[in-house]
Amino acid sequence: EWTNAPPAVGGSVKEAYRASDGGLTEYTLASNDTNPTSISVDNIGLLYWTNQGDGTIRAAGLPFQTDPAGTILASGQSAPTTLVVDPTTAQVYWTNNGTGMGSPTGSVMRCDPWIGRMTLSSNPAADVLTGCVALANGQAGPWGIALDATYVYWTNQGDGTVRRTTK
Repeated sequence: EWTNAPPAVGGSVKEAYRASDGGLTEYTLASNDTNPTSISVDNIGLLYWTNQGDGTIRAAGLPFQTDPAGTILASGQSAPTTLVVDPTTAQVYWTNNGTGMGSPTGSVMRCDPWIGRMTLSSNPAADVLTGCVALANGQAGPWGIALDATYVYWTNQGDGTVRRTTK
């Protein structure tokens, strides 16, 4: 899976399968996103991505289901950049870059899409996961995120640090 991130609307989330003849077949899983920047798949095949341009974290089943925009897990994020899914808990972690590298306005976030906290309505734009928590605020341009059994790690571009906090 990968993202295409143009400077305006028109970004997409894609995947490819190897055909029996050795060629690749490309599928568009989501389109008309505004700057999708990071992508991850959980252990049951759900796809998650950041949409930096509109400040959302989105999810879709694989292969892609019915809504070309995916389900919004979180909105109102400040430039979400990188994302990872914990393979043991299916919790989604991401970094919000904030207003950029030079200011401490970034954050590291976590959501758990499997605890029944998603509000489903007839309006997909209103389907937002509640219960998302900030694990670290005041970060200087967080970019890059990784997990182990105990900690979440990230880099801060603005101050040149590598940091961690407990999950």
